[in-house]
Amino acid sequence: MVILTLIILAIVVGIMSTKSFNYTSKITLATLDQVTEQEVFEQISRHLLYQNKKSLNDYIKNDLLRYNACAYRGRDNTKCAVGCIIGDNEYKKDFEGQSWNGLLSVLGIKTAHWNIIDELQQIHDSVKVVNWKYKLIELGKSFELDTQFIEKEF
Repeated sequence: MVILTLIILAIVVGIMSTKSFNYTSKITLATLDQVTEQEVFEQISRHLLYQNKKSLNDYIKNDLLRYNACAYRGRDNTKCAVGCIIGDNEYKKDFEGQSWNGLLSVLGIKTAHWNIIDELQQIHDSVKVVNWKYKLIELGKSFELDTQFIEKEF
């Protein structure tokens, strides 16, 4: 009986540990204009909901220490909404402390998706994690996007 319980426990743990977000076609800053708004929304929403915590870190910006501030790359390998579309080869520590719009300006990137990404970033920064699912559904609907994947997966 103990062995059977351990086998069942191992199977359940194995199944639960597979619920991590696997990017099938990872969107980065370099590929941002090659994808649809729906794809951007899905990748960032899934990332936030699977991560299920804010990306926070300490960093210095303009000679001031920002303690426990939202970060593109945070502690425990977390990433914010924008951070999950910045490829590791694209990321620079200097990005920290810059807004999404500021980052676009500095990098000279023009994208049709800037508005929804900005809204997704606001959810990460300003909404309690427990409310992310509902805010993401609300945002998706306001952009007339399909939000069914959120209900099915989360």
